Amino acid sequence: MRFKYSSVAIWAAILLLPNAAMGETEAEATLAPVTETDVAQIESCMYGNLPLATSEQSVRMRSIDRAGSEQAISARLWWRHKKPDDTRIMGRIDSPVDIEGAAYLAINDSKELFIYSFIPAIKKVHRISGNSSKGKLWGTDFSYEDISYLQTIVTSGKLSLNGQTVYGDKQVPVWSVTMHPSDPNSSYREVINLIDQKTCVPLHSDLYEQQGDTPSKTLTMDPDSLTQVNGLWVGRRVTMVDNRNNTRTEVEITRIRHDEKISARTFSPNNFHKVR
Repeated sequence: MRFKYSSVAIWAAILLLPNAAMGETEAEATLAPVTETDVAQIESCMYGNLPLATSEQSVRMRSIDRAGSEQAISARLWWRHKKPDDTRIMGRIDSPVDIEGAAYLAINDSKELFIYSFIPAIKKVHRISGNSSKGKLWGTDFSYEDISYLQTIVTSGKLSLNGQTVYGDKQVPVWSVTMHPSDPNSSYREVINLIDQKTCVPLHSDLYEQQGDTPSKTLTMDPDSLTQVNGLWVGRRVTMVDNRNNTRTEVEITRIRHDEKISARTFSPNNFHKVR
């Protein structure tokens, strides 16, 4: 039996696609009413595309600043959902050498997010809180909060169905679903998502901060990168764009395994930084 994921669930990878014409965001495209599907059915479909308990990913991340300078990182991500109020993500950098071993652990108990970080140079684990959780993770365009949200789109807040439209050059049928974060300390007022009607994978998300009428960040995926792993749909290429600073981070999942045994120490605040 599948649990309803309380907070952190593997989110499909996403890649940048062209913006809609006339400066309109993809999520603001003209919507048609939905009569044959409700938001509960969409949620159920998305839950059904999640691993039962664990996932492990190897990823390559490439960050490009506004001047075109690049930074490349190879990392691994582990995810575990043990019970409805205990979901955890751990990430560790494998390269480059100068930051190898840098790691973080996010623990969500459905009420509060706890984040721990390890920096090899100072050989110390410290708790991240407040505005620090909104800073750049490993110099990328993802914050600690973004990583946790992106693993929890189904259960990060209240969902509402806006309508349906088509997305991208291939006119993929999608549902438009708005998520209002349940965390009162979230950076975001709302996140508008376009969900592929065939796979129930989010193809595009516009993230709106507490203030402002335009998305501060945009996350997108190339539908052509969708593959099935153990019968579950996974997108293997991701881009997060920071619209304010004109920077972006591209992510490619090079390896993924679902529902295999992962040591408990991987998700322990006292031991996660020791995992190799």
